Amino acid sequence: MKFRISNLLLALFLFTLVLSCNKENNDDETNNPAPAPAVFTPLVTAEGTPVGGSNAATIGMGGGSITSDDGRLQIIFPANALSVDTEISIQPITNFCPGGVGLAYELLPEGLQFSQPVALTFHYTADDILGSAPNALAIATQHADDIWYSLSDITLDEPTSTVSISTTHFSDWALLEGYSISPWEATIEVNEALPLVVYNTPTGPESSDEGITFEPLGAPVPMSIFLDAISWSVNSFPGGTFNDGYVNPESGSSSATYQAPAHIVNMTGNPAAIRAFIDFGGGASISLMSIVTVEELGAQYSLHFQQDYSTLNYTSPFCLLNSGYMDGFDVDITVTAGEVLVSNVSNFTPFIGYSSWGCDCQSMTFGQGSLIEFSNFTAWFDGELLHYDYNFSWTGSDDTYQCPDSDMITTNGTDFSDVDLGSLELPVGEVVTIEQPWGIGTVTVTRVL
Repeated sequence: MKFRISNLLLALFLFTLVLSCNKENNDDETNNPAPAPAVFTPLVTAEGTPVGGSNAATIGMGGGSITSDDGRLQIIFPANALSVDTEISIQPITNFCPGGVGLAYELLPEGLQFSQPVALTFHYTADDILGSAPNALAIATQHADDIWYSLSDITLDEPTSTVSISTTHFSDWALLEGYSISPWEATIEVNEALPLVVYNTPTGPESSDEGITFEPLGAPVPMSIFLDAISWSVNSFPGGTFNDGYVNPESGSSSATYQAPAHIVNMTGNPAAIRAFIDFGGGASISLMSIVTVEELGAQYSLHFQQDYSTLNYTSPFCLLNSGYMDGFDVDITVTAGEVLVSNVSNFTPFIGYSSWGCDCQSMTFGQGSLIEFSNFTAWFDGELLHYDYNFSWTGSDDTYQCPDSDMITTNGTDFSDVDLGSLELPVGEVVTIEQPWGIGTVTVTRVL
């Protein structure tokens, strides 16, 4: 599709005018004087220095074309643009143009005038519009005052990835982004916030030379917006979602904050496409995109399972059991992108309580390891809950353990083995410890990292 970017520039002018009028109306209603308008200051830059070699060709009255060595800039001369054979050259130079992308180009002989306008065509690449858009591109030239001036009448041809202008003279020329989003690419962690800003390269009052309109350029600044001129989305969802994260715009500003989700397993797309859609009215709009990769580097947790197994039948010839039999295990897990790495599974020493009825010791701790053996702990994470299962089994029959005061306790010899299934919520954010019900016991979850 070919169209004139000058239509977009007109829409931007009207957009700015509406913003100005709205401010004036508000000031009239509140009887407050209007604030002084911002003074546009053109940006004066250094001249570019040569990068690599130049390409040269001789063009005469019959016309012709020449392309830069890197293939990015082509100059097409119509017939009778030149009256005599002339050596034309294109020298790549460093690009100091405000919002400039890629290299700039010095066209020689400098200051050469043409009887017919010649066409300058820039070929842009995907890298040139990262964080920007094809219809946000512009072409500028640097005048003798070292100020860059953009041309208002530009032809964009998206199928061929080109933008073109006509000129009647040679000087330094550059491709630039009129609008962009920063950062255009980022990598953040889950639950992290990323500031986003839409920038534009401001232009000053127009001037004309031989029927060609120029506008001086200033340094890129955060875009001034009117009400809801910018709408944000995450992976095509307006404002974002719980699974993909949210964009929180700042009122009256071109800034916003992307809040990454707590987990990445349910994201509809990762990297996430954060878009800023700018509606200038009159059918003119620009869509800018920031590509944000969300990483879940591995939240680490320590789980402590403890349950009361006092329903087991314990007997003792001397002591009355009264506090039950508490047993369990500890396990460390690392959760990354929905996958769970299990490590350090350990059974802890059980505890048994009893009354001092013919006993000197008030409590007894088994010193030979658990009567209940916990094993084969596995887990998976669905983005909200940690699901787990494990085996627990009786380790022997008629096992006798000794109290510190030499009292003996004997367990019945019933053998059993079973699988316990469950799920629990993992804490997010900073290091947190939570305790959750677990059968007739508890599981204590501590986020370690």
